[in-house]
Amino acid sequence: MAITFPKTWVSGEELKAADTLNNLDAMKKKAQKLSSADIASNTPWFNTHHIMQPSYNSVTNIVDAVSGVYGGRNNGGGFLNMSYVTRWMSQRSGSSSRPQKVFVPLSCIELNLTAPCTLFFQWHMNIMTAKDGDGVDGSTHFFAYSRSGDEIDEFAHKFPEQLNASNNDTTLDGSHQSNGFYWINAVGSTGTENLNYGIGLQATSSAGRCVQIAWSVSVECFYM
Repeated sequence: MAITFPKTWVSGEELKAADTLNNLDAMKKKAQKLSSADIASNTPWFNTHHIMQPSYNSVTNIVDAVSGVYGGRNNGGGFLNMSYVTRWMSQRSGSSSRPQKVFVPLSCIELNLTAPCTLFFQWHMNIMTAKDGDGVDGSTHFFAYSRSGDEIDEFAHKFPEQLNASNNDTTLDGSHQSNGFYWINAVGSTGTENLNYGIGLQATSSAGRCVQIAWSVSVECFYM
């Protein structure tokens, strides 16, 4: 449906600022309240060339588009950009029986969500967790977390520490791999401001050396 302008001019008519502003206001109001006919009719007012091209950030490896936000990262290969979770990190507060959740370094993806969306997050990880000689067979548990740090994956992914009695090389009985995903309805901005939304991995650990030697995280957001 076309815009109904409050003022039309004829040849030789005086051009007044008030008339121009009223027509500009009519355009603004039309753009703020589209109807289905503006898009679905045979002669739509809103056409494909009005849709903004997606933008790609080569630093964060994130694509922002009108349909959603997409991206991910990985450590680049075995033993490159490794991250760590240890009992010393996880027990800075609390106790060994209830270790503190800590963010897994480099695993977070921050998104600018402009609308509510369906968010699909997935990850994979190869880890080595050698015994640390404390006489206890520890373990590390990984969870997905949402924007505020709240745990959203109720199922922990457990990596047991190499047994204290083991005499094997860590690559034999202290190495593990796992992967997981989570599907959530995320609330983005409902106004004019974008909302920074973080999602990634948290962990608790009672192991002395849990090293993530290879990992990747990715996210797909589909605006509803």
